[in-house]
Amino acid sequence: MIREERGFTFVEMLFVLLIAGMAASLPLFYLLPWHESRKLEQFVEQFREDTMFMQQAAISNNGSYQLRMFPKEHLYTIAKAGTLQTVLVREYHGSLQIDQSTLQQPVTYGADGNVNRGGTMYVSYGKKKYRIVFYLGQGRFACLLQ
Repeated sequence: MIREERGFTFVEMLFVLLIAGMAASLPLFYLLPWHESRKLEQFVEQFREDTMFMQQAAISNNGSYQLRMFPKEHLYTIAKAGTLQTVLVREYHGSLQIDQSTLQQPVTYGADGNVNRGGTMYVSYGKKKYRIVFYLGQGRFACLLQ
């Protein structure tokens, strides 16, 4: 008796789907640790951009802007000084640790683009730590990996 070949059996299809599923899930094992390691870098990049935005807004609007950190709520805000106008509210991941060290609140950028007080804060996640320094005089700041 000659068997007609009309397709694959159910077991063969399950076997192929099992192998395809395993192959598709392999990148997840590599992406999850990478994503975890990027949380601190993403925060520092975003914080740097937000601080530069605040400085540019102070210069272009000829006014003062303030940065306030709220570590317990895991957020920081940027607001126009002397008003209740909040320009930006940024939340960050709860596992990031922020130590304000010598940085006094609020950090204020004036119309000349300079910060009112210098100071240092530390941001850490796991074994990595960044030192963020606000320098007096020229409105500069630096984000340094420790």
